[in-house]
Amino acid sequence: MPKIKTVIETYDSCVAEGYYKITEEVNIELIKSLLDDGKTNIECAQIIIKSISKNAKQWKNVFKNYYDALHSYAEGLLYFHSIKSANHQCLFASLCIKYPSLELDWEFLEQIRVKRNSISYYGESITYGDWKKIEFQLTLYCSSLNKEIEKRLI
Repeated sequence: MPKIKTVIETYDSCVAEGYYKITEEVNIELIKSLLDDGKTNIECAQIIIKSISKNAKQWKNVFKNYYDALHSYAEGLLYFHSIKSANHQCLFASLCIKYPSLELDWEFLEQIRVKRNSISYYGESITYGDWKKIEFQLTLYCSSLNKEIEKRLI
């Protein structure tokens, strides 16, 4: 497996390759919509969790809903800086750079991004055990990003 680039290496590469676009203004309505999307994804995941067994195939849907929530929150936070990212890796790198106070673990973000791509593009699945390994941190990150957006919207 290739060595993971550091967050700074990734961010610098994203800047150099033009993967960030500066938006003309901070679109508060778009940020609110992304916040709502994140909450909806988490609500859907919670519905699934309550209705499936540990052996169910739907754990990948739980993961994908939480990942999509994290993605929506990350996008929303970057819009406060008028930044739009062309891909998920650059989005998360920028999030780590622009919001160091959130103390996000770059390697964890890379791990779940790669897992999401494996599920979405290569047919991999996720088990209950896989979910339990990342549940706490992913849930914590979603909650932290949600709160950060809500704080900035006041």
